[in-house]
Amino acid sequence: MSRERDLSKWESQFKYSSQQHFLSSELQSGVHSIQVGPQIIDMFVENRGSPVTLVNFNAAAPQSATTVPILLGRSFTKDTGINLIAVADPTMAMGDKDLTVSWYLGNRQIGKLPPILAPLIQYALNSINTKRTILFGASGGGYAAVLYGQYFPESLVLGINPRLDLNARPVAAIDRYLAAAHHVTDPEIQEEGRDFLPGKLSSLYKKSLPFDLCIYQNLGDKNFLNHQLIPLATDLADDPRLFTKVEWIRPGHVVIPGARLRHIINHLAADAPQKDVILDAGFTPTVLNSKDAKAAHSYSRLKTW
Repeated sequence: MSRERDLSKWESQFKYSSQQHFLSSELQSGVHSIQVGPQIIDMFVENRGSPVTLVNFNAAAPQSATTVPILLGRSFTKDTGINLIAVADPTMAMGDKDLTVSWYLGNRQIGKLPPILAPLIQYALNSINTKRTILFGASGGGYAAVLYGQYFPESLVLGINPRLDLNARPVAAIDRYLAAAHHVTDPEIQEEGRDFLPGKLSSLYKKSLPFDLCIYQNLGDKNFLNHQLIPLATDLADDPRLFTKVEWIRPGHVVIPGARLRHIINHLAADAPQKDVILDAGFTPTVLNSKDAKAAHSYSRLKTW
């Protein structure tokens, strides 16, 4: 069973018969639906006349999200006045409510998604005269934002409590992704589709980060702090383009308060050099390397929940 398409809540809609059709069109604000093989890639573009554009990658969808496309980010970008490119993951159309996240990896129908989707996003960025690109995602969407950063050198990638390794705790729903995207139903036979899974993102950027990576982490989220952030911060401890901001929200893998997120976005969108706005937003270069990583790890172990 798969999710049905429903674009009834979107006023401006534009359809394209192919990627080339999209890449040769003059874009307006609205939902752009691009036919790619048997599937459709949906992208919402909102040009607010800002030099800054946020590209939103969705976190896990609630089970109440029974239709596609899922296009998010309009509210908090409106509050901050920046442009928005919200991208829907086409694989979500291949599953039912049990498929909540597929990390923008692609599927057997269209192949690996990053090399297909990245040029479409870049074209949209160019069409609205973007000067600073913020690739944004929380949790599973943060995984996608960091993954896609390789296609957008000199951009700013903002991950909120992001997953950074599909093979580390907490357990990712890889079996659901493989079943929906690659029709792998036997958990003992999951070779098909495995080459779509990058796994540990720090391994992609061992030489150096080609973008500024800003990670905001809730200190009360023990699993993501210890098994996602700290390993990446340790692997990339010497990279000057890694920045972290660790704050206490509350125990567990919880959503960042809206006011706090808008505060961060407002700083990152300011008219100043990119490194300056990152520091002004409260991010610190490689704050979790060496003894700081151990201190954060020890602190999280003292908490009981």
